[in-house]
Amino acid sequence: MRLDKLYELDVLQFKDAALAAMTVWQRFQPEYLVAAAATLFLYVCAHVRLDPRRVLEASERVLRGAKEKHPVEFRALATYLREEVKL
Repeated sequence: MRLDKLYELDVLQFKDAALAAMTVWQRFQPEYLVAAAATLFLYVCAHVRLDPRRVLEASERVLRGAKEKHPVEFRALATYLREEVKL
């Protein structure tokens, strides 16, 4: 996979994928959620042969742009995480 594919994402579908993952993972304590997300992220990056650090940098840029274009949707995602994943 090419890293530039991240910049071509449909941001609302990206948000839906994140929401779906959180819906499944919300039953776990935060430390398990973080460890599981990090492990899955590393495995996926290895599988598609991308450097995880570069993917994180690109993803941060994509997220910034997505939050500018769709502030309501991404604020709702942050609110969902805050309210559903108890610390």
